[in-house]
Amino acid sequence: MLSSWTWRTAERRIGIVGLANSGKTVLLTSLLDHLHNHEPDRFRLGDANAPATLRKFRVVPVLAESTAFDFEQARKALGNDHRWPRKTKDRFEYACAFRRSDWRFNEAELRFFDLPGERLADAAMLGRSYAEWSDRWHQYTRDDSRQAAASRVFLDSIATGQDEVDVIAAYKLALGQAMADYKSYVSPSTFWLDPQGTLPNGLKAEELIAGRFAGLPGCEFAPLPAGVRAARPALAAIFESHFLRYRAEVVESYLQVLAECHSLIVLVDVVGLLGAGTGAANDYRRMLSDLFEVLQPGEDMIGRITRAVSEALFQHRPRHVTKVAFAAPKIDLVHPADRDRVRHLLKSFVGKRAVEIDGLLTDFFTCAAVLSTEPMPGEAGARMLRGRRYRDAEGKRLPFGDAVKYPTSEVPPDWPAAWEAGAFNFPEVYPEVPEYRGIPPKQIGLDRLLDFAMD
Repeated sequence: MLSSWTWRTAERRIGIVGLANSGKTVLLTSLLDHLHNHEPDRFRLGDANAPATLRKFRVVPVLAESTAFDFEQARKALGNDHRWPRKTKDRFEYACAFRRSDWRFNEAELRFFDLPGERLADAAMLGRSYAEWSDRWHQYTRDDSRQAAASRVFLDSIATGQDEVDVIAAYKLALGQAMADYKSYVSPSTFWLDPQGTLPNGLKAEELIAGRFAGLPGCEFAPLPAGVRAARPALAAIFESHFLRYRAEVVESYLQVLAECHSLIVLVDVVGLLGAGTGAANDYRRMLSDLFEVLQPGEDMIGRITRAVSEALFQHRPRHVTKVAFAAPKIDLVHPADRDRVRHLLKSFVGKRAVEIDGLLTDFFTCAAVLSTEPMPGEAGARMLRGRRYRDAEGKRLPFGDAVKYPTSEVPPDWPAAWEAGAFNFPEVYPEVPEYRGIPPKQIGLDRLLDFAMD
């Protein structure tokens, strides 16, 4: 029987990482709903044969520099309004404490951090100089033909010695063209999501430029190659000054919190990447590589000893990433016959570099934060699901209605050599979440994911 007193609190900070629209907010909302209303039979933690129970759950204050995640509003959106919650536009945190029946004499304090996916494009700035960031951007552009095509006007502008205003305008055109081409490597990310959380209107590159900033208002910058920096030191100095201010005010305030997490949940939206095309997949691989390089997760032998001593003597685990859960969300949009393929694509996407980091424990998961479809019989080889369709074939939002049977794409056995946006179609559906607050949504694999991240 669990003791009524606690001799230590085990703090765990968990960062949720992923591109915009990868399902971070929905995942966090469903996790919290299951913690609020925990039932071992529907959310199994610990030993599968004797799952843990939670008790004395309570919400605790968030850090002073964080914005509290509005769980109640997100839960209302899912259960009452039949819509997906609004996207993350700020650094959100949710903090709670509880006791687990399999953690004798211990209380768990979890701090979840949910950051805008757009900010991942700025990861290469963290801990780097303006010159290093610029050189990295130009190297990526040389390596990616799609990025080079989107940036052609900008590259021409710096080659012909145009002034600061024209260089900035040309760079913003490159960023707008990248967004129009379904690319996510848009840095400075405030061009996509400004500091007030405003997204751009329109889809054409010229429309995306209006009212957007490559940096902060009145403090914009663009990546200059080494030769141009040497030939035009005054322009390079201006851009460097603007870069340093942006890095301090935007990048560090958002991304530094990840470096102080104990675990990361990294969402790799395999379904979304297959739908968006090669460019989006290449961009996300690049951003994850940048993020891991600057966070430097894992620990050496000295780090392991330090952690063991700190936990034993001071009941404190040093704030450093030592566990990463890679998760493919929205698995309910995929026919059950293909779900093992999604896990294979997830592992292939991450590659060996992340899992071979010394002192970093990793695992791979497929999950659905809100199970909203069911498989249906179809013609031989056809993948049929049943759910409440969210959009029609032209992308127009449909009213909330009855569930219908519809086809979905077959997941390829391996990543294609190249594919265009729309080559794979996994239709969106409305969330199936009980209006009654005592019942969390049905889920797939979310309990195993949390159990790994919080241990």
